[in-house]
Amino acid sequence: MGFTLRATPAYCSIEAGGEASYALSLDPSDPPLVVTLAVDNPSPNLTSALSASTLDPIGVVTLTLTHHGPEMPQWYSIPVSADGGGFASSVEVLLLVSGHQILLPSVGAAANVER
Repeated sequence: MGFTLRATPAYCSIEAGGEASYALSLDPSDPPLVVTLAVDNPSPNLTSALSASTLDPIGVVTLTLTHHGPEMPQWYSIPVSADGGGFASSVEVLLLVSGHQILLPSVGAAANVER
């Protein structure tokens, strides 16, 4: 019996100098083990902090990322791993700093407008 490490949300967008939070959990939420978490910090412009170093099957641990770098658009991919009971799983959370998202209308949306 193994597990999968999950992160919610999968990505966040912040301004330079900001902070983002992700909820880490296990799937399924009933393995009979506690896992140890580790974060691989990819940049000196980020500080990562876990609310706990271990995660129990029905718990949630918060990963907080704080940006300390320049005000330039940058994507970061932050690997998080979990090990326990002879099993391992990992997930990558994404962080967009000082970027802009453009939302486009879906095709066919105009057909739903009443005239």
